[in-house]
Amino acid sequence: MLRKTILVAVLGLGAGGVYIGWRYPSVIRDIIKGPANTVSVQGVGADIVLPDTATFRQDTAEWAGDTMGQTTDTLGRYGCTVSSVANAISNVTGTPISPKQLNEKLGQVGGYTSRGWLIWSKVAEATDGAVQIKVHDEPTHEGIAACMADGGYPVVKIKLGGVIPHWVLLVGRKDGEYIMRDPLVGAPDDPAIPVSVRGKTIYSLRCLSKA
Repeated sequence: MLRKTILVAVLGLGAGGVYIGWRYPSVIRDIIKGPANTVSVQGVGADIVLPDTATFRQDTAEWAGDTMGQTTDTLGRYGCTVSSVANAISNVTGTPISPKQLNEKLGQVGGYTSRGWLIWSKVAEATDGAVQIKVHDEPTHEGIAACMADGGYPVVKIKLGGVIPHWVLLVGRKDGEYIMRDPLVGAPDDPAIPVSVRGKTIYSLRCLSKA
């Protein structure tokens, strides 16, 4: 009943609803069929805190207006994935790479789909083989734990307001909950925040680690 009510609300937005369906097809799919396998933001296991030095935001004035791929989509509006990946690469390699720099490198290697979505397999090429990414078929606490235990960084998808997909970077597990860097929240000197501040569920998992 709840899924039906939300679907009616989205469709009732008219053109706005059509845009949401085009931009975020998973939103409509999840409303109709229910989400695929997911995990809670409540972490499993002992506390762990990864090195957390990179704190790039997607809406920084220097690159917020930069477009992604062949689209008109900007980093400021849609660059959560690229920004989270840039933070992960910076932490893993010890060499800072800003969302602007990563976006430019991805553009050079064909790192975006026609819709401006990141092609995960192109990240290694964009970093000259410095990092590798494992794409998990579904998120699991075991997958997240293994990623962090090996010195990798989980890049995960949550949903803002339970609707809008948003990618963030996990930087640890503290007091029974995952903590993160959200590219739309906080100042560089602010500590990492609980994922539950922005979402309750993890929908997708990628593990970025040193090659």
